[in-house]
Amino acid sequence: MRGLLHRAELQGAKGRLRQARSLAKAATGRLSAISRKVARAAQEGRGRPAKISAACRRVLDQVVGVAQREISG
Repeated sequence: MRGLLHRAELQGAKGRLRQARSLAKAATGRLSAISRKVARAAQEGRGRPAKISAACRRVLDQVVGVAQREISG
């Protein structure tokens, strides 16, 4: 995921905006999926209490927000 964002930055610096945008969208999709899995795991116990901290969820939400702003901006 970090690699996708890094590649998107490099492509943007080279002026390849279409490719940079598609890479950033792919990274955002992966982050959104991770965020959904974290939220689901926190709600479901699956036999043991979920040990996902609120700080972890906040960081994921912030990263998703930053990636989405990069795409739209």
